[in-house]
Amino acid sequence: MRVVVFPADKLGCGYLRMIAPAEVLASQGHDVRIITASDRRVTLHVEGDVVKDVQIDTDVVVFQRLTHPLMVQAVSVLRSKGVAVVVDVDDDLTAIHPSNPAWDGLHPNRITRRKNNTPRTHSWRNSVP
Repeated sequence: MRVVVFPADKLGCGYLRMIAPAEVLASQGHDVRIITASDRRVTLHVEGDVVKDVQIDTDVVVFQRLTHPLMVQAVSVLRSKGVAVVVDVDDDLTAIHPSNPAWDGLHPNRITRRKNNTPRTHSWRNSVP
């Protein structure tokens, strides 16, 4: 069984909840790959704003804190293709304190525009339960 793990980051929860357990499993001989944010290679085929297909060669995929609407759709597409999908949501994203830098990036009322005037797309409303 091939497993691919996508931690949200390399520190804190990304390391403790995703990377370290995956490294232990890999050291025991399991086919587990860790793909960090800088190395992500999930190919989404999108028409308009609808994910039509996802290309990834694995039996199980483990995501952490999905908040982008296309990735949330990708979960359903992967499951329909027989890929088991696990989504780790390590925090109650709706309870993020405004002083936390994540609040600005995930609060639904803050998704209109970024500083460079591009649309924000991440929101805790998109997170997969």
